[in-house]
This record gives sequence, C-alpha cells and structure tokens, in this order.
Amino acid sequence: MIELSFVRDLVAIASFLIALTYYILNIHNQRETRKTQLFMQIYQAKSDQQGILNYFEMLEMDWNDPEDFREKYHTPEHLALVETHLSYYEGLGVLLGEKKIDANTVYKLMGRRILQVWAKFEGMINHWRAMDYGPGPDYGDYFEYLNGEMVKIRKQKGLPMYEGRLEPKPLDQK
Repeated sequence: MIELSFVRDLVAIASFLIALTYYILNIHNQRETRKTQLFMQIYQAKSDQQGILNYFEMLEMDWNDPEDFREKYHTPEHLALVETHLSYYEGLGVLLGEKKIDANTVYKLMGRRILQVWAKFEGMINHWRAMDYGPGPDYGDYFEYLNGEMVKIRKQKGLPMYEGRLEPKPLDQK
C-alpha cells in the first residue's frame, strides 16, 4: 500500500516541476517579447518619415575634403543631422557586439542604409578620429564594426558593395 508521505512527496515534486516549467516558459516568453520590442524600435526608426528625409539629406551632402565639409556643413543643424545618424548606427553596433541583436535581422531592416552611410562618411569619420581636438581615435568604432558585419552578409549574398562616395546618378543610368 502507498503511504501518505510518499503521495505527499510526489505531489511536492510534481508541484515543483510544474512551477519550474512555468518559470522557464515565462522567461523564454519574456525574452522573445523583448526581442520583438527591439525589432519594432529598430523598424520604427527605419520607417520614420523625418528619419527617412534626414537620411536622404545626408546622402545628398557633397564635399571634396574635410575643409570643404566644414565650410558647407559646419552648422548646428547639419552636425546634429550627421551625429544623430552616426550615433544611432554606433548604438546598433554596440547591441550587435553585445549579442543583443542578430546581424541578419539588422541587415534585413537597415543593411543597405548602414553600408551607404558608412561609405559616404568613412573618410570624415577617420578625419574626426585623427583630430587633436576631435571626438577621439575610437569615434565610430561600433559603427565600423556594424558596417563590417553588414559587409560580410552582403558578400555572402553575392551583392555589390557601395564603394566610395555615393553620388546621385541620373535616373536613365543603371
């Protein structure tokens, strides 16, 4: 015959296993919810109308050298426009480096933009890194890392890179 203490122990073990299973499922669900929230935040930044307009304005910027950039774009509005975008990509690079987001997801959402902005501003970022009174030699490191990860994915897909400065082309050219 089964003793009452044995039944009580079985109920306690079963209760513990049920609670543990619930806890593990809850943690997994919270993690997936956070990933979805992060995805949506990145997607919203990508699809925000003002952000898109700012992105196109940045791509339309044209300069020959750092001094030319300074003469044309050394205004609070232009510097804020550039710094806002570069800082955003820097933040994505930090998240990617810390394994908080997946490189393929970032590529699907913003890969082309990241590659284009890096191609456009790489020379200026390197110039700002080298300045004695500039932001410092580590300026844009995580953006550069992010770009490198996007390059790897783009190469795996066999797609062409955005080499050098991006200049607008007439619509009839391919």
